[in-house]
Amino acid sequence: MINYSKLIFIAVFGIPLLSYGGEDNIAYKFIRADSSYEFFGSFYVKAEPDCLINLIYNFDNISDYSSRAESVELNRRGNDWYEIKFTYRKYIFFKHQSTWRRTLDRKRYKEDFIMIANSNNMSMIPEMVSSSGYYQIKSNKENCQVLYYQTCTLKPGFLLDAYINAGEEEAIDFIQEFKEYIEKNCQYLDINKMQKKTLYD
Repeated sequence: MINYSKLIFIAVFGIPLLSYGGEDNIAYKFIRADSSYEFFGSFYVKAEPDCLINLIYNFDNISDYSSRAESVELNRRGNDWYEIKFTYRKYIFFKHQSTWRRTLDRKRYKEDFIMIANSNNMSMIPEMVSSSGYYQIKSNKENCQVLYYQTCTLKPGFLLDAYINAGEEEAIDFIQEFKEYIEKNCQYLDINKMQKKTLYD
């Protein structure tokens, strides 16, 4: 059911809608303004920063921590960047595809991503105009903070409210599953062996 009260609130007061949360040592913030939104998520883990950034950037891992995607395909790649296409299906009949460029900044332990193409097979679903964000690792003596950020702008439409509400729920689910994946795969890896491998192995 579409929540028109949120749209009325923004139209009258011109104030973005914010929601905050935190559980299982995860902090997140969702900000909605008109037809765009931003999501910030972060958590702490006891792991080496090199292991974390390798795990995040390596193409072979993406389908594991993007479990809602039907498929993840590598289109092309260069030095410290590549382009991938995600395909999502919902309710059998809805299909959405998007292509993203992911760029690694190893010195800053950061990966930036930006959407470069997208399409869906139903005109009533709001179209994504633009989307971008990043993953970043910040370390201290005790642990590492994993940061995730994404912003998205959509075309206004009849189902916009419902689409953004669903986007908020999926972003929260993603950051929770992402944390679980990292904890299972980084804390117990042999860091020395991992550093000898290239990011494309």
